[in-house]
Amino acid sequence: MKHRSKEISYPAMRVSLLAFLLLLAFAAAVLWLYPYICLQIGTRAAERGDTEKAVLWLTRAGETEQKNETPKEASELLEQAINREIDRLMSEERYEEALAALLDNTDSLQEDERILMCRYELACLWMKKGDYPEAEKQFSYVLSYQDAAERYRECGKQIAAAAFEAGDLKTALDYIAKNPTDPSMQELNEKIIIVQAEELLQSESPEAGLKIILELWQKGKMNDSDLIRAERTCYPYLYENRSDDEILEAARVTNAAQAEKRNELLKQQNKLPKQVLAVGNLHTVALRQDGTVLAAGDHSYGQCDVSGWTDIVSVSAGAFHTIGLKKDGTVVATGDNRYGQCETDGIHDAIEIEAHGFDTVVRLKDGSILCFGFHNYAPLVSGWTNIKDLSAGGYALVGISEDGSAMATSASYLNREFQNLIAIDAANGYAAGINADGHLVSSSPFVAEWNDVLSIEATANGILGLMADGSVRLTQAANMDISVLSDRSDIIAIAYSGTHAAVLLQDGSYLACGENSSGQCDVAGWRR
Repeated sequence: MKHRSKEISYPAMRVSLLAFLLLLAFAAAVLWLYPYICLQIGTRAAERGDTEKAVLWLTRAGETEQKNETPKEASELLEQAINREIDRLMSEERYEEALAALLDNTDSLQEDERILMCRYELACLWMKKGDYPEAEKQFSYVLSYQDAAERYRECGKQIAAAAFEAGDLKTALDYIAKNPTDPSMQELNEKIIIVQAEELLQSESPEAGLKIILELWQKGKMNDSDLIRAERTCYPYLYENRSDDEILEAARVTNAAQAEKRNELLKQQNKLPKQVLAVGNLHTVALRQDGTVLAAGDHSYGQCDVSGWTDIVSVSAGAFHTIGLKKDGTVVATGDNRYGQCETDGIHDAIEIEAHGFDTVVRLKDGSILCFGFHNYAPLVSGWTNIKDLSAGGYALVGISEDGSAMATSASYLNREFQNLIAIDAANGYAAGINADGHLVSSSPFVAEWNDVLSIEATANGILGLMADGSVRLTQAANMDISVLSDRSDIIAIAYSGTHAAVLLQDGSYLACGENSSGQCDVAGWRR
């Protein structure tokens, strides 16, 4: 049997190939037209008000725009659709979804007031629900918006109160430090102090608890029975056979003697010249009695360009800039201005200036505080009132109110010893202060049992202190030779950068010691 080979049909093959090519052409056309199709569907959806569908299809059109050169209308229509969707969510008070949409589309939407509004309204909702930590977090993003700063502080008060009730005194104190001049915070602080005093009274150091209770008793915050109980707890054998009246009389005598000593110390401190000497990283400035200013050291940023200053009443120095307060309440500045720390033109009614690092802080006559430079402390201190002294550190601003209580933009800068203060100074990561008894208090490792202290300069390298006898001391942690100053008893003002120190003597002359690589210690011949 013979087999016949199967013949190939060339016309059929050509038809199949043609069909295949037509299919490829159709597919290419569809791919090329796909963004236009998406655009048209999205456009129609947008016209019908179907925002969700419009966003979906316009987003697809935009995803292929660069590859296929889709008309720019896609991105414009997409932005419009997203805006409408966000407006709808906001009108329905769905602020969390609206905020998420705004933040997800920062590339296509300019940051506008709606982001602030969403955060603010969302924070208000959390506040209404009683979730104060979450509300505080949202308010912290928009402190300059409407009354957000005030609500932020209110959240802090609620968190502090709840922490106190839960026994979390550390958290409560952290929030009190942020807003210490508020009456409710002061009241809460007194409650915490009483709790801490009672704990100390039952500890191995009851004297510390008694000291706190005695302070509160002197202020009228605790009654006679509280003091008597504390005295008997602390000194059971001493007061075993003494009446309550005898204990109170002894406390009054001690109180009177203490008050007299405090008064003398305060008078001595008030006689010291204030802000007449300042040091930066590598320069030193001094205020003369005629209102002019002297400067020595590094001048690479123009920080020593003070020869033309007149009518100056106080000076301060940052890392590489110098500022001066004039008699008329205006402020002058020179030196490094990379962060705007020297932009003090236009200030009037200033009564205190403070420079540190790359920051400048100014307190006005009405109590408000202006901040310039790297850190923006202004929103954090908007609630501070009755301030009598300010100091800027590397990461926080600290202050003292008229009643001697301390405040800080960072709670870690303070501890429970910061009470009844007459002076305070901030450094990188900690603060140091002088209480009414002339005792040094500090939140840093640089702790020293100093008494009769009149003035301090805190730095990252240690603390320099001016004592009531006119001598100076330097904490042991500071690695600097001050032997040229150690035997003196005629020092009336100090300044310390951590690497060099300068002092003013009673006769109006100056001394300096420490690093002198830029001539910052060349103050010989200077006269006040």
